[in-house]
Amino acid sequence: MRIRRITGLLILVLMVAFIVPCFAADDNEYNDFIRIVVDGKIVKVPISPFFTQDSDSDKINTIFKNNVTTGTFTGANTAGIVLKGYYQSGVGIAANSEVNGATTILLNDATLTGGAKSAIHSFHVHADTSTTPDFGLRLFGTVTDDLIQFASGGAADGIDMTLSTITGNDIVLNATSTESVIKKVVDGTGTDVTAGTIIKSYMNDADVVITGGTAEFVGLAVYGKQLAAMAGGAKSSLISAHQHSDSTTDFDRGLSLFGDVTSALYVSGANTNLLETPDTVSAGFSTGSLKDSGDSDIACDAYLTVAIAGTTYYLPLYNTLN
Repeated sequence: MRIRRITGLLILVLMVAFIVPCFAADDNEYNDFIRIVVDGKIVKVPISPFFTQDSDSDKINTIFKNNVTTGTFTGANTAGIVLKGYYQSGVGIAANSEVNGATTILLNDATLTGGAKSAIHSFHVHADTSTTPDFGLRLFGTVTDDLIQFASGGAADGIDMTLSTITGNDIVLNATSTESVIKKVVDGTGTDVTAGTIIKSYMNDADVVITGGTAEFVGLAVYGKQLAAMAGGAKSSLISAHQHSDSTTDFDRGLSLFGDVTSALYVSGANTNLLETPDTVSAGFSTGSLKDSGDSDIACDAYLTVAIAGTTYYLPLYNTLN
């Protein structure tokens, strides 16, 4: 009987010796977890320094995979991985620091060959996808400054969409806003064209074919759709250019055209006036008659002033018809 008691006690001691270390405090155990969905249920999976997931066939990339097979989800996010960064009011953030929901840092010393490309982030639609995603990237919530900011560094192009097949509009702006502003603030010294927006329209080669009686090849095309009448003296324009009221130096020109073109100005449609000014002092307009080079009077009601190769000339105007 005594031997049985001793044996049972030894067994109990051995069981405690094996079980307790499994739950002992571990300096490497962070007690964090990720949420994954298994058969429609959210399951907590602990993360520790030793936690790993599957890797791809080349054994290079660590893969986090959320394979949802059943269940109906409404309201919240259904995602392969959800990252949450919560910083409460008692947290202090030092100068030149960032508070981000997620940060990606890429170190690439690899040699890219055969057309390979590198990216800080790359998003892919799986080849087996039967339902096309509605969006490639979505942003929710209100931000104080810029929705997207290129904070530092440089690039050949800002946004390149040449490899995409866009069936609608390249950019769709907020329909509830009365205006969409593109603003460039210039600092330093400019030695070339300095503009708020530069638009370039290049043919790829001489094999490009543009055909049809209404077809055009243009640098900028503006289409306006006006369905409501202007009220209270308001006017509508396809293009409207303004000098800022805070300008301390007047612009030299309102419109500049460079290069050899067949017609400097082409006008089509039932236009009431070729030129309209709001008063008698705009656009080089003056009232009175003119004289020719022999000092003879040229009867006219008014005239426009033009400069040709640095020489001032005048175009007579008449306010009556025969």
